[in-house]
Order: sequence, then C-alpha cells, then structure tokens
Amino acid sequence: MRSTETGYGRMSHLLVESMKKQGVSVSPCSETEDDAWFPMHANALWMGSPSHVRGWWEGQRSHVLTMWEGTALPGGFRENMHGFDTVIVPSQQNLELFSQFHPNVKKVGLGVDPDDWHYKERPEVSTEFRFMCAGQGPRKGIDVAMRAFDTVFGSYVPTGTFPIPTLTVKNRTHMKDVKGDRITEISGTLDASDEIALYEQAHCFLGLARGEGWGMMPFQAIAQGCPTILVDAHGQAEFAHLASARIGTTFSKAESFIFGDAGNWWEPNFDEVCESMWDMYVNYEDYLQPAKFAAAAVADGYTWDHQARELINAIGGPQALTAPDLTTRKWHECDIESFRIVTNRDCVYEINGITHTFKKGVEYYELADIKRMMFEADELDLVCLENPNESGLLPHQQDDSERYKSQHERCYACGQRYNSDLSVDDDDI
Repeated sequence: MRSTETGYGRMSHLLVESMKKQGVSVSPCSETEDDAWFPMHANALWMGSPSHVRGWWEGQRSHVLTMWEGTALPGGFRENMHGFDTVIVPSQQNLELFSQFHPNVKKVGLGVDPDDWHYKERPEVSTEFRFMCAGQGPRKGIDVAMRAFDTVFGSYVPTGTFPIPTLTVKNRTHMKDVKGDRITEISGTLDASDEIALYEQAHCFLGLARGEGWGMMPFQAIAQGCPTILVDAHGQAEFAHLASARIGTTFSKAESFIFGDAGNWWEPNFDEVCESMWDMYVNYEDYLQPAKFAAAAVADGYTWDHQARELINAIGGPQALTAPDLTTRKWHECDIESFRIVTNRDCVYEINGITHTFKKGVEYYELADIKRMMFEADELDLVCLENPNESGLLPHQQDDSERYKSQHERCYACGQRYNSDLSVDDDDI
C-alpha cells in the first residue's frame, strides 16, 4: 500500500520498517510476471485483500496479512485465498473465521509507533468535557455515538462546576448525518502531528464499531492514556481488557460489502453505552490512573517492533527469511477469474499498492471486486454488462443491474443519456 492514510497502508508501512530494523531484507512484491526487476526472495508477503493478489514466482512461499469485519467471509474476498501458504490475521475472531477456509492461519496483532502514540496526560477538565469518536460509515458506529450523546446530554444543562459535554466526530469525508447540539465534525485527512494532537485533546474516546479486524483508532487512544469506552467484540476484543469500559453486543445484519455478504455485525448495547458515558462524565478522575496503566501496557507489548517479531515467526521464523533468493523466474498465476471491464469515463483505482488506470471505452480484464467497485461508482459502460453470466457482479448487484442500465442508456440517434440535461452530462465532456 503506497498511502499511509488508510489502516492497511499505515499497518504495511510501519510493519515493513520494523522488519527492516530486525535485519529482514524487504523488497517490493512482484504483482505480474513483467516485474522482472524485483528480487525473487524466497518469501512473498502481501498486506491486504487476498483476492487482489495476481500471482508470485514459482518456488516462493506466499503469505498474506489480512482481516475481516463481519461474521461471514464472502466468496469474493477469499476466491484465491486457498493458494497462499500462510494467512495471517490480527484477532481471535478472525483466526476462527479464516480457519474455516484455510488450514494454516496465524494470529499477529497490530501495534503503534511509541514515538508517536504514547502516554499523554489528559487536558484539564474545565468548562468543557470532550468525547471523541472517529471513522466513516455505519460499521464504525458513529451513529451510535451521536445517538447516545444526544440521549444522555441532549437536554442536559450543566450546573455548578460540571463542564459542558461535547462530541467531536473525526471522519475522512463529510457525513450528512453528523449534526446536533454540541457535536462538531472534523473532516478530511490530517497529517500525523495534527492527528496525534486531536487525540490529545479528547477526555474520552468512544470505540463503538460494529465490526473490526482490529480497531486502530480506539487502540491509538488507549496508547495515549485516553479513557476509552470500547465494544468488547470482534477484533477489539483483543485489547478490550485495556479499555476503561467494555460494552456488550448483540448480532445485527451487516450491510453489504463489495465482496459479498458479510453475515452479521456486533450491535453495541445502547443502554450500556449511555450509562458508561454518563459515569465517565461524572466520575472522570476515577478513570485516569487505570488509563495510564493501560497506556503502559500498550507501550510494553504492542509496538510495531514487537508485532514485527511475531509476524516473522508466523512466516516461519528468521531461518525462513534467510533462505536464498530464487534463481529461475517462472510466474505462478493465481487461480482466479477475471472479468471484462469497459468504463464510461476515465478513472483510476489503487488496489493493494498497484495503480489501475482505465480509459473510457477501452476494454480491460480485471478482478471481480474491481468491477464491483466500478458498478457502485456508476463507472461501468453497459457493454460489459450484456452477459449476466459473465458479469462478475454480486447477486444484489445483478438484481440492481436493470436499474443501472436504465439510468445509463443513451439515445441511439444523438448519444445523450436519457433523462439528462446535455449541459450537465459530465460523461460527454
């Protein structure tokens, strides 16, 4: 992953740097047989979706570090997972889930960079008490945090020395549902120092995600010594013992993922969230010292250097990584079907660190999940949807294909999209 703005990207960059510190020679993975200038190390490791990997050099031991956020692992996500020698996941829930589909699954947790994420004394509570949550979309539970804040503090008027409660929501792009009294939204990508400073200003972090492979944002808050209210389920269960308050869950249907049906999510117990937020607010001093101890536990056992050592062991240990490079080049293609793609506009997708550029009207053959993403983004030309048996779409997308076609059809005479204003038809610019 080239970008450090995503969880996968940050994880891959920091793990690679920690592996290098321990003497491991790390070079870019080959993604096609054309990558003849890349070294052919005896081990190939990918960090991301298994289905995004196209192949490796014959003779390489292949490994993938990945994760999932629901109770079911969709076929689109695991369609070539059987070809890897080792699958590595960060949590016990993921270990049990992935082991249903692969015989060699290892668990290696995630970490923090202690130079950046370490204990910081919480700001003094004076006129304002700041709750914070972060993430994008329903899976992250931002709606639960806002609803609980409104339930507990919506009509609350502080008296005496009690501060004004506020909620800060950090997300990457603006969400129209983020609104309410004393609720502030911070959108966009922050640089590293600004992100750390934002967490430093919080009095309490709310980690109410419905599904996580790990849960990096609440984990960072705990590393800072910020009292954290955490859903005790999915990937977050790996470090929930370090949280200030643990929230129970029940199952709810997960929203559709681009890879297919994800089964269920873990729905936070709303009453427990409300009770924990109120107790945090009125008894805050009681939570500060345990949160400081939790930060010390993260610094002691959850750094990227520590997790890199665990990752090396999962791959086979130092002896496996000192095996000589391969001497002959023969490409092993993953056993995975590709599908016809024609786009209705120029577009670019970055998948697993590889940039895929698509020119309008040009025919390509790519993995099914790339085509599914393009369908959701309204970027597919109708010509590549003509054969439903070779579309590569998920069942619910197939069901929606007639609507898609009707919205993208054009007049046979002039080429303008039906029911559109030519002056605002971006596809014709």
